[in-house]
Amino acid sequence: MIRQSVQTSTAWRSLHTSRPLNNRFNQYNSNTSTSPVKAYTYRPDVRPPPRLTVDDFKPKPVSSPKSVAQLLARRIDEWSKSMRTTQKLEAYRIPPTLSRGLLKKWVDTTGGTLEGLKADGDAVEGMQGLGIDYERLSLAIADDNFSDTLESTYLRNFLEYASESTSISQPIQRHLQSILEATDLSRLPNEFTYMPARALTRQFHLHIGPTNSGKTYNALKALSQAKTGAYAGPLRLLAHEVWERMNLGTVGGLEEGQGRECNLLTGEERRIVSPDAGLISCTVEMLPQTMSSGPYDVVVIDEIQMLGDSQRGGSWTAAILGVQAKDIHLCGDETTVKLLHQILEPLGDRITVHNYNRLTPLTVADESLDGDYNNVQPGDCIVTFSRSNIFSVKKMIESTAGKKCAVVYGALPPETRADQARDFNDENGRAEVLVASDAVGMGLNLYVSSGCLRWDPADLT
Repeated sequence: MIRQSVQTSTAWRSLHTSRPLNNRFNQYNSNTSTSPVKAYTYRPDVRPPPRLTVDDFKPKPVSSPKSVAQLLARRIDEWSKSMRTTQKLEAYRIPPTLSRGLLKKWVDTTGGTLEGLKADGDAVEGMQGLGIDYERLSLAIADDNFSDTLESTYLRNFLEYASESTSISQPIQRHLQSILEATDLSRLPNEFTYMPARALTRQFHLHIGPTNSGKTYNALKALSQAKTGAYAGPLRLLAHEVWERMNLGTVGGLEEGQGRECNLLTGEERRIVSPDAGLISCTVEMLPQTMSSGPYDVVVIDEIQMLGDSQRGGSWTAAILGVQAKDIHLCGDETTVKLLHQILEPLGDRITVHNYNRLTPLTVADESLDGDYNNVQPGDCIVTFSRSNIFSVKKMIESTAGKKCAVVYGALPPETRADQARDFNDENGRAEVLVASDAVGMGLNLYVSSGCLRWDPADLT
């Protein structure tokens, strides 16, 4: 069985591959060996910031099984001799005097097996036999997140080897086996917490498509027509927006002004419109698995691709495994479809995929603003990546181009965010230009004619 590890303690965190300092840093500090290292400052004359092109956003080809196996074989010796590996194994009660010999035997056995996998078919079978998840590794390579996945793979594989070694005392063997069992994700769906959901045959609707394709609109339409249900999103801003629209009746499927009673539940606030309300809007972490009266009729879980997030992905996993509902609508992009089939089909749940295309065309401009904010036009959106930059750009546009700006960012209070969005969206609104963080990419409904990215080069270091 192919297994994956999860982070259960600071000792279980994935290791980071050490990298040499870049040339610019070295040239500043090459003559300061006896003095403290100086803080690095950005030097535009040394190397200009990178310019992104359309090609940078194209999917990377998936690595072949043979190439993944050979990469594992090349890096295994380096990992086994790392000081970080020794320290991590000490945290698992394997002292250096014992781990060195075990690591050498493990490298000889596992590394030799990996080196002998010269064909793709043999590589898949060989890695599966070693308990290595090829698909997980190949996806990590494509996502530029290979280092953490590689080292967590090595760590689990070695712990499985060590737990069966006669060189280790039985108490340590039992200790390692308990760690491996606790982090075996194949057992997760049948945990006691999720057993009520296993008693149901749930119907999943996967709404798959790009931004502005109508996937969330159709999911919310189904929710608005259900007797009981819940919306779970990644941001309190989105939870607040859905809560407001449900109560005002501005969701598809409801007559204008004929809203549904809907309560709000986030980590920061609770708004109870009615104790008997059949609907709830919440953040994913706050989603109740069921209602007091029984399973939901409809649940909508937004931005399902957040399953892969290293910090919050567990909340989406818990939601899809544990929520008790007759119909569950998952909204997101196509990268999660295969994974969701692999998770849900063994549980006996039914899956229907609804594919969407973008409703309005999206094209790349022939040229940039070249840093001249006089070129900003009404209806434009400038996206930058820190709150200080947002207000700096707002000030420059208003002073140079004479255009009033609205601002949107994740920490903005929901009421203020709604006011800012209305100022920008309405034809008679006060704002002509929107300056925002990347929070605008999380489902906010904004009428943007064109947009550009702006960052501080210092943010790249």
